[in-house]
Parts: sequence; C-alpha cells; structure tokens
Amino acid sequence: SRGFMHYDDDVADGEKGEHGVHQLRSARQIVSAAINWLTFNERDSSPFFAWVHIVDPHMPCEEHADEFGSDFSGRAYDAEVAYADKHIGRLITWLEEHDKLQNTILVVVGDHGEGLGEHGESEHGYMVYETTMHVPLIFRLPERLTNSRGQRVPQVVSLVDLYPTIRTLAGLPSEDTSGISGQDLFRNMQDVKTDAHAVYGESDAPLLEAGWSPLRSIATDRWKYIRTQRPELYDLANDPNEVHNLVDKNPDILNDLEERLLDIESGMTPRFNQDAELKLQSGEIRALESLGYVGSVSEPAPATVRRDIKDVIQFPDLLEKSMALVSAGKLDEASVILEDIITHVPDYARALGTLGICRATQKRGEEAVGYFRESLKYDPNLYFVQIPLAQTLIEMKRPEEALRHLKDFIIQFPDRPEFHYLSGEACEQLGRHGEAKKFFAAAEQLARHVPE
Repeated sequence: SRGFMHYDDDVADGEKGEHGVHQLRSARQIVSAAINWLTFNERDSSPFFAWVHIVDPHMPCEEHADEFGSDFSGRAYDAEVAYADKHIGRLITWLEEHDKLQNTILVVVGDHGEGLGEHGESEHGYMVYETTMHVPLIFRLPERLTNSRGQRVPQVVSLVDLYPTIRTLAGLPSEDTSGISGQDLFRNMQDVKTDAHAVYGESDAPLLEAGWSPLRSIATDRWKYIRTQRPELYDLANDPNEVHNLVDKNPDILNDLEERLLDIESGMTPRFNQDAELKLQSGEIRALESLGYVGSVSEPAPATVRRDIKDVIQFPDLLEKSMALVSAGKLDEASVILEDIITHVPDYARALGTLGICRATQKRGEEAVGYFRESLKYDPNLYFVQIPLAQTLIEMKRPEEALRHLKDFIIQFPDRPEFHYLSGEACEQLGRHGEAKKFFAAAEQLARHVPE
C-alpha cells in the first residue's frame, strides 16, 4: 500500500462465484468501491490518482448468467471480459456524469492474458508467449493533451513505459531518468525506428513452483527471443502465433538479441537475494493461495538439471485437477492422476506433497509420511506439506519425529501459529505438559495477529 493515501483491499465481502468460494471481489464490487471513493472526495478540487484493479477475467472463469443470460453459454472467458468491460463502463459513466472525464487521463491496461490451451498452457504464468504477454493498453486523454485520437504507437511497448508516459501527460516536473526502464510513448510516437526498442519479459513460475528452468525473453517489433533450456526465436511479423522456432536458421539475430537481453539484465537488481526474507502470516498465505499466487522460494536446482517448461507444461494443469479432486473428496481419482505425474516427473515436490495429503486422508499414514518427506527433500519450504506431515506423525503417535520436523519449521517460519500449536500437541503426547502449555500460549498469541 506504499504511496496510496487510501488502499482498499478488503476481500471480506468477496462474492461466492459459480465454482464455490473464491477470495476475491468482483469487478462490480471493485468499481462500486472506486465510485464510492470518488464520490466521497468529489468536493476536493485537487488532482487525484486512482488505481482500480479489476481481476476479472480470472480463472476459474464464469459465464455471469445473472448479467448476460445465455449470451456467453460455453464461453466463460469471453463472459469475464464482457463483465469487466461493463463495469469499467460504469466508472467512465460516473466520470462523464460528474464532468470529470474531459480533465482525466484514463488508462486501461491488462497485466497478462491467458493461454487458453495454446502452447499447452491453459492459464498464465509459466510461459512467455504472446498469448499471455500481449495485453491491451489504451489511453483516453483530454482533448487539450492530444490530437491523436485513435492513433497507435508504432513500436513494441512495455508496461514499464506507463510511468514515464503518465508522468509527462500529468505535467509533473522532469526528473533524472537514469534509473527508469521505460520510455515516454507519446514523445517517441513519431520518431522511432523499427527494432530500435526492445521489451523484456520473464517467468520465474517454473523455477519457484517446481525447480524447472526459468524463462527470460526480449521482443522487438519483429523478433522475439526466449532464453530457456532449449532457446526459441520467432519472427512475430510472419509467425504471430509463435509456431516456427527459428533458432537454428537465424544465429546472428539470436546472438544479437541475447546480447541485448544481457545488457538489460546488467542494469537489474538480482531477483533472488539470499539475505532478504519475506514473512507472510498464515491468513495472508491463504489469501494469496486463493488467487494462485503462492509459490516456494527454495534453493533452485542446478541449472544443468532443470527441466524445460515445454516438456512438462501439462503437469501443472494435471496437478490443479488432482487438487480439485482432493478437495471434492475424490481421493482415488486424484491418486491416479498424481501417480501418473510422479511417474513422469519424480521430483515434482507439489505433486508428491498432494499425494501425501491423499494418503493421509485415506489413513495410510506410513505412505503419507514417505511422500511428505520426499516432497520436502525437493522443496523444504513447501508450506502446505509441512503442516500435514506433523499432523500425520502426531496421529500415528510418533510425537518425537513430529517435534524434530516442527523445530525446523519454526526456525524457518517462527510467526506461523500452526507449528507452535502442533508442537504443543506433540509435547502433550510425550507428557511434557509444561512445554505444551508454552507452545499453546505462543500459538494463541500469534493467531491474534493472523489476518482472517
């Protein structure tokens, strides 16, 4: 919330969607909150800045039959886009009706697309193809600022261009731009040579989620290079769907783009800082998990053994399917999928951990413990495995083993009340009631500070 005088991220009133409880607010709720804020501050004639973050479309997509009837039957993603458009329209209507639109810089931008099955990716995050990287960016400006209605910026652009562009449009004083990655789009609109500008892209999800090879990309108006275990080069002008990999046919272009990518990276802060630590409370983790944004930050596997996401892209989807089956109590069906995943990717920590949860729920404790330990061997920070491992050992009357694991978990995550509570339960089994009391008190104290 840094930089905002008012930051509204309360999801307590989040709507229950067609697919069950999902901890987010709909476009309708978010736009209503924005309009309420604008109305409350309407008497203040000072300039304002509002960032209205709408998460529709977001998986799982809904058809919004309550608003559109059967118009989008079988086209849930399209329905989500239409739903977002409709409620953005409400915000624009408010600006019009309150005589603010002609003095407002309106920017509509997406943060990512969805694969929808292209290149094997159903959602987003793992790959850096145009299906997810090419997003809408629309400026609606007061007439006094532009005479370029309907004009397109000719060069490839990036979201990092938003800051310098909006800053200039808002008439803010010039500043030292040495640390700014982006460019002012309107200043450069008429004077850009093709391929003179290149934009950077990345995905660390394969690395963080499974220890697989991360992706780095650079794109010009024509060419796009993806650095991974097996590099990719695409001629976007003639192959916009990125089907024909030209790495072997255009080595000079590949080398040039690799040099430009290295040049961009040389000015970046390292992504993984061994001295930095981000502490999240249990409730915050659950909130991020509900949006699909929680991964692990364990030590990456050696680069020589990292898998290329192209070879394993089907398995994250299968894992998601198996997790949904576990939640629905269909453990035998989930187990079949998970066993197949592990046959193909035996070091997939999240699949191993999920199969452990299946076995624990089936009261097959010894197998569960084996899968949990194997999972943590590949990813020691896997939070959703740590708790059931300790719980299973306690249920199996093996409190000393549980305490050995819990001691390590508490060193890693001292602020998480579940580990303290389970330590108390293990101590109770051992008859160490004084220690148990201290653990229970610590858990209660920590739980008071956990977001709901």
